[in-house]
Amino acid sequence: MAAKGKGRRSKGTGSVFEEKVRGVKTGNYVVKFNLGPRDPITGKRPQKEISHLVDEEGNWVDEKGARVDKSRRVKITTQKQANKILRDMLRRVDQGDLAPPSIGGDVTVDQVFDLYLEQYVRLFLEADTYKSQKSCLVPVRKEFGHMIAKELQPIQFQQFLTKCLKAGKAKSTVKRHYDVAKSAFEAAKRWRLIKENPLDDVIAPRLEEGEARFLTREEFDAIISEIKRSRSSHLAEMFILGCVMGMRRGELCGLKWEDVDLERRVLTVRRAIKRGYDKTWEEGPTKTKKSRTLHYGDLVADILDNQVKRQKKERFQAGAAYNGLGYVFAKPLGDHNNPGGLTKFMQRVTTRCNLEGVTIHTLRHTFASWLIEGGVNLFKIKEALGHSSLNMTARYSHVYPNDTEVSTKMDAAVTTALKKHII
Repeated sequence: MAAKGKGRRSKGTGSVFEEKVRGVKTGNYVVKFNLGPRDPITGKRPQKEISHLVDEEGNWVDEKGARVDKSRRVKITTQKQANKILRDMLRRVDQGDLAPPSIGGDVTVDQVFDLYLEQYVRLFLEADTYKSQKSCLVPVRKEFGHMIAKELQPIQFQQFLTKCLKAGKAKSTVKRHYDVAKSAFEAAKRWRLIKENPLDDVIAPRLEEGEARFLTREEFDAIISEIKRSRSSHLAEMFILGCVMGMRRGELCGLKWEDVDLERRVLTVRRAIKRGYDKTWEEGPTKTKKSRTLHYGDLVADILDNQVKRQKKERFQAGAAYNGLGYVFAKPLGDHNNPGGLTKFMQRVTTRCNLEGVTIHTLRHTFASWLIEGGVNLFKIKEALGHSSLNMTARYSHVYPNDTEVSTKMDAAVTTALKKHII
């Protein structure tokens, strides 16, 4: 029963009940009370039970209140004694003299990873990032998931990385295991589930700085020739626009007519098509959560004009079935194209051209590389690509504010490459 009188607490804070041994009451009493809120890891409320007489400070005493050692402890024999002990203990809890065990004190590595994925990644990052990081943690879980997080030693994880490298895993993959796991432990540290990040003193594989893959003029010619044979004109024009404007695949699929000013020859990148947590494609913000405005030249103007004419024809043919969602590069019924479809199209084309290491993202590398060749400064390229920092842009520059220099030089470069490929 709860403590009574002036010191009465809210329901669930503490109770007094008769002691039972194998289901039989002994005539003695037990005091049980909560030490704090529920542990977010276990879902259990930290509690303490007292079955022997104690004083206000929690020391064992006899019936007269004299302190005794463990061998001379005395059972609580009356409800009055039990209620007094409960009031004393609850007061100590309120004063902070009786602290609960550290939250997550026995949290496992698996639990740390689950919390990180569900309480941070799922809430604040994209679905593709969640999927990627969850996959990266799989081999780490197999090795350490059962362990208590605070007991994981740096040398154990160092040996795990070494084992992965000896098994033939790429340095970049092993580094990814390390990076994601370290982020998860860092989140646990901030949430005070662990005192130290066990990976702080682990030496991660060092990756060599590699040059970003970009298309040469000859490779561009080969791809355009193959695209022309594929008869997928709208996908071909998306490919060209990706080269000329440096847009991401999701941004190309998410571009709408409301984002385009045909008279001023300006388009604004406001959204991207992304895969959601329910595995369906949906509209979302750009990768940096910011919009950017890009000028374009004659080549893009011709592409947009072709899309206007094509959509008028498709709208007429589809009649009431046409969705009319306003996408620049739309399917025959007006729906948006999916980034996955664009990636598969690019894979088919590059395979037929016998080109290795070329993806749809290579178009952005090509955009940056060709502009650098044309003398455009790095800051303008950074703005056109929508990067958050110059360091990111510098990765593409191995060899807009959005003004007409970017569009003019890129338009000229691609137009020159397209002269023998009229689509």
